Amino acid sequence: KFVVPERPQISFDDIDPTMDKLLKEQQSNSFHEWPWPEQLWGLPLGQRLKDLRLKGSYLSGKDGEKRRSQLNALGFEWNPKRGRRRSMVAPQ
Repeated sequence: KFVVPERPQISFDDIDPTMDKLLKEQQSNSFHEWPWPEQLWGLPLGQRLKDLRLKGSYLSGKDGEKRRSQLNALGFEWNPKRGRRRSMVAPQ
């Protein structure tokens, strides 16, 4: 049930004034490098992927094969492993 998140709101007033200049620049740069464009915020991406895999949604019509090829080129996982991921526990 993954939904594309909005960029977190941060105020530079919240940053400790004693922070050195380099750390402030790093914070500023990482804040502006949000990987999701604003028009996708709130998109139920998990549901879209489920529909794509189970129903073939978005893969019909004249561009269906082109879309499938694009997803394959991106390494789309058509049959992902199901269930919870097990955490790695070091042997005792």
